[in-house]
Amino acid sequence: MAYSEDLKQKVLAFVSAGGSKSEAARVFSLARATIYIWLGQRPDHQRGKPGPKSSHKIDRAKLARLIQEQPDLLQREMAQIMGGVSINGISCALRAMGIRRQKKYRAMHKPLSQSAP
Repeated sequence: MAYSEDLKQKVLAFVSAGGSKSEAARVFSLARATIYIWLGQRPDHQRGKPGPKSSHKIDRAKLARLIQEQPDLLQREMAQIMGGVSINGISCALRAMGIRRQKKYRAMHKPLSQSAP
């Protein structure tokens, strides 16, 4: 149920004047959880957007030069060198650039020992 902005302001004023949250809940017939939510909201009454608060754009030209200079780097090492970007950001940038990073497995060839019958 949506409450009026006027009621919300009265409850917040009551609590800021020294009234307890439980008492405000009884006086204004509200759930205590509602009062805690209102107290936790920002002054503009908007919820914050989840996730990172700022974006870091990856310079793709710099990333391409880095890969040419040091092709054996792991993505986490690239992220550290690029500074302030995540491993996932590096992965997405590589995908957008059409670069696939695949491990090269080296087969270790051992002579098979002949088992005695």
